[in-house]
Amino acid sequence: MLSRAKTLLGESRVDELTRMNICLIGMGALGCAYADQLIRLGVKNFIIVDQDIVESSNLGRQTLYTQGDIHQLKVFAARDRLLSIAPDTQITCYPEHVTVDSLNDILQAHPIDLIIDGTDNFHTRFVINQLSLKYQIPWLYSACIGRKGTVIPFFNNNRCLHCLFDYVPNTEDTCSTVGIIPPTVQFVVSIGVQLIIDNDHSDNMYYIDRLNLTKLPIPNRREDCVSCHDGNFSYMEQSTDHIIKRCGDNIFELSHTKMIQSIERHQVGDIWLTLFPNGRVMCHGARSADEAKRALSSIKSKE
Repeated sequence: MLSRAKTLLGESRVDELTRMNICLIGMGALGCAYADQLIRLGVKNFIIVDQDIVESSNLGRQTLYTQGDIHQLKVFAARDRLLSIAPDTQITCYPEHVTVDSLNDILQAHPIDLIIDGTDNFHTRFVINQLSLKYQIPWLYSACIGRKGTVIPFFNNNRCLHCLFDYVPNTEDTCSTVGIIPPTVQFVVSIGVQLIIDNDHSDNMYYIDRLNLTKLPIPNRREDCVSCHDGNFSYMEQSTDHIIKRCGDNIFELSHTKMIQSIERHQVGDIWLTLFPNGRVMCHGARSADEAKRALSSIKSKE
C-alpha cells in the first residue's frame, strides 16, 4: 500500500510518518480529509475527537461517511471506515466535546506528536493553542468556508495563534450559511498534509481563494502576546457553559446537568438531542437557540 509513497519520499520518511501519533480534533470535512490522506501515507496511530453525529447534509463533503452512517457518532463511523483501509491502524475514539478539561485529559493520556485542528470555531482553537503551548506539542490550524481556506502550521515555539488574533473573531459565517464545496476542503488539507510530510518549519501561512494559493510569512511573536510570551492561558480558564450555534443545518450545542453514564439520544418532535456524560448536548433540528433550550427542558421535566 505504501510503495508509491516510499518511492517518492523515501522509506525512512514514510517510516517516520508511520510512527507518528496524531490527534485529530473534529471529524467534519477537514478531519475526514486529513485522516483519509494520512492513513494512506502510512500513519498508524490516531486519536480522534468529535461529539457530533453524521447527518445527511454532511455527505457532500465529509468523505469518510455514507448513507449507512447517518445518526451514528462520527468518531465511530470514521474509525470503521479508516480500519477498512488499513486494518492494522490504532484508532482511539473520544465521542465528546472539546473542553479544556477533556482535551487536557487526552493530551496527558497519549504521547501525541501533532494536533490537527478540524474544528469550526475559534474558541476551541484558542484552547488548542494554549494547551499546545503548555505541553509543547506542534499543531496545525486549518479552516475553510465557501471557496476560501487558511492553513497555518504552529510547528515552532516562536509564535502562536494569539499573536495573530487578540481575541476570538466575531463572525456568524458557517458552512451552513455561506456554503462549502469539496475542492476547497481537499485543497486546504492537501496543503496541510504536504507541510506534515516535509516537517515544514519555514513559518509561512497559506491562504486559498477560489483555488488560488497565496503564501505569506507568519508574523513574529508579539512581545505583548499574553499566551506564548506571558504564559497567561486565559482560554483554558474560561467556562464554555453557553449555547453555541454549530456549523450545519439547525445544530446547537448546550449543556445539561443530568447524571448519565453513557450517551443518550432523545427525540422531541422533529428535534434530536444527544446527551453526553460530560454534560454536553448536541441538538439537531432546532430552528433557534430558544427552541433548542425548550427541547432540552422538556426532557428534564420528565426526569
